[in-house]
Amino acid sequence: MSKAHQARAGEPHRRRNWKPLLVIALFAIAALAPAILWGVPASRDLQHHFRLALAFKQSLSQYNFYPGWLAEANNGYGDVSLRFYPPGLGFLLAGVRTLIESWYATAFIVFTLLTLIGGLGVYLWANSFYDSRIAMWAGVIYIFMPYRINELYQSSLLAEYAAAAVLPFAFAFTERLCREGGRRNVAGLAASYALLVLTNLPMTIIGSYALAVYLILRIDRKDLWPTVARFAGAIALGLAASACFWVTVVAELSWLRPDNETAFSRLNFIFASFRPQPGDTNIWYGNLAVLATLAMTLPALVLLRRDESKPKVGFRSLVIFAGFSLLMSTIISLPLWEILPKLKDVQLPWRWLAVTSAACAVLAAASIPRWKEIAQSKRRPLALLAAGCVFASLAFTSHPIREAKYISAARLEQVVTTTQGIPSIGPWYPKWVAERFELLAQQVSAGDRTINVSTWDAERRVFQVSAGAATDARVHTFYYPLWIASAGGKPLATRPDQDGTLLVSLPAEAVTVDLSFHEPLRSKISMIVTLLGAGLILFLAVPRRKRPR
Repeated sequence: MSKAHQARAGEPHRRRNWKPLLVIALFAIAALAPAILWGVPASRDLQHHFRLALAFKQSLSQYNFYPGWLAEANNGYGDVSLRFYPPGLGFLLAGVRTLIESWYATAFIVFTLLTLIGGLGVYLWANSFYDSRIAMWAGVIYIFMPYRINELYQSSLLAEYAAAAVLPFAFAFTERLCREGGRRNVAGLAASYALLVLTNLPMTIIGSYALAVYLILRIDRKDLWPTVARFAGAIALGLAASACFWVTVVAELSWLRPDNETAFSRLNFIFASFRPQPGDTNIWYGNLAVLATLAMTLPALVLLRRDESKPKVGFRSLVIFAGFSLLMSTIISLPLWEILPKLKDVQLPWRWLAVTSAACAVLAAASIPRWKEIAQSKRRPLALLAAGCVFASLAFTSHPIREAKYISAARLEQVVTTTQGIPSIGPWYPKWVAERFELLAQQVSAGDRTINVSTWDAERRVFQVSAGAATDARVHTFYYPLWIASAGGKPLATRPDQDGTLLVSLPAEAVTVDLSFHEPLRSKISMIVTLLGAGLILFLAVPRRKRPR
């Protein structure tokens, strides 16, 4: 057969492979249709995400690709959210916003893209077990899983929504690594894990434990140690590619104010309470989301029958994995939460439903061919019952969509504009900052000494101080150890005031103070490690040319 004939023979196959992807893309757009009609779903966290996006956009315009201090927060006193919050979503929003002139359009493009990526991730995972048509429906079902819809429309857990779009890729490449090894699968797992770390820390912790359990369920005992070595190498490479973020978090975590707003509690487990808690509907919504997820997955029970239609590859592992992830969100798993490191830092056990939703989407799609057969037999009422379960789950998804709060294009632009200066949410304060701090009317004050500010940038301030009695200059900025002050090439001591405001010790003579935010050497080293890790992932992902025999 000639090469031209082989190419023509391969064209229909390629077209058939593109069709599932097109269907998933259309359903991803359909999932965002209510937002397109009514506006961007909003909650308190929306301001936080767009505030970080605005900071990244401004820093990108100055060719600073990773700013270290959010100077405008807290009426100009700043905060450390850029250092401790994963940069993935903010950087993506900022990147899209630099290409178009509307935050409103940016939001829809990014939300649609994340929805599509999640569907494609589950498609890739399901395609390891089933044909492309079943995998296509797995991707579609995942898009409309109750927990996924609730993340976007009701809770506005946008960073978690982004991380849950990446996580299925990690399961897919872990599955391929267990089956066939290969450096490209190592690269795929490393890239997806790095993106997970750079997107959401709670999902990183959950995803890490979930990947370990999935590896145990799917590994071939005959190829145990080589597979474990490849898996560990991929995780290590993913950590290297995300070192620019997590190294700073590990090194400076002791400088951060603890987060007491959402502490770990038994009440946050699914089914821990069947009544809405005062001022908190997350637990109640979590219970309903579980019931709706179970309704979506009930039709998959038909595959438990021992007959020829049962998929033989991996079905049992998927059932166990889905059940494990669901139990991790219930009080039954409390002993594991008590002993597993860092798991309590997730704070909300129902976050495990992101993993459950992905696994259940694959199981639900796998049952579709079997239900088609039943619908054409004498047991058709059973097929109608199964369809009713699915429609009941979809009916629940309409509730968070209808109850969501939407804001218009003009309102969103106003929200983004007015985020500058407002107080931080969550734990984004240095630990020495008091609950109430004094607001300075001027940028710098030093008693009776005259101050003239010549430069006031986000990470550098320069001001001249007249001669006088030695004293402290009180700067309109929160103290952080990385703020370095000098005058005439000589360092000046800095310390926090009682409320956390930055104090600079001034000599008696007139001086020009240069106050700059200096990244430590470890930040530069971690950035180099990130670039090397990303380069190695690309090297492993590029297919090698086969040598002619």
